[in-house]
Amino acid sequence: MAQFYILHWLGITECVLLALMSYDHYDVVCRLLHYAVLMHPRLCMGLACAAWLCSLTRSLVGFTLTMLLPLCGNNSIDHFFCEIPLIMQLACMDTRLDELEMYLASFIFMVLPLRLILPSYSHISRAVLIMRLAEGRRKAFNTCLSHMAVLSLVPFLWEHHLHVPADSQELLP
Repeated sequence: MAQFYILHWLGITECVLLALMSYDHYDVVCRLLHYAVLMHPRLCMGLACAAWLCSLTRSLVGFTLTMLLPLCGNNSIDHFFCEIPLIMQLACMDTRLDELEMYLASFIFMVLPLRLILPSYSHISRAVLIMRLAEGRRKAFNTCLSHMAVLSLVPFLWEHHLHVPADSQELLP
């Protein structure tokens, strides 16, 4: 169960930090002269701490709600990762409220950050395209390259997170 808790905590933190990083990159590329005023170290530390605390709280709530479910039958999960939907399949009671909470949290911590990331990168792309100097375009592109590489992997991770096989034997060799 520690795997379940830590994996969700780090995953949620990643989604929130990616959104914060996209805003940071937007400020660097589009509002460079204001960057030092907008993103001072105290604000950055506060945003990072808020991301970690929000994800810690969400993970704790999800973990607690899942652990309160009464389990019946075979209580083993034949998967590499212990996921909430798989535990809900073992529950002896109606899990609609737990599922609603899970989907709501997924929306808040996965879809909303994406809705913040996409507009910031569209503004960054527009700003890079109108730059006259090739050196400036290269620097702006290199600033955002690693973040964009991580963002390109996120849809695959989200698809895995949101997909739960109907048959628990599906992932076994």
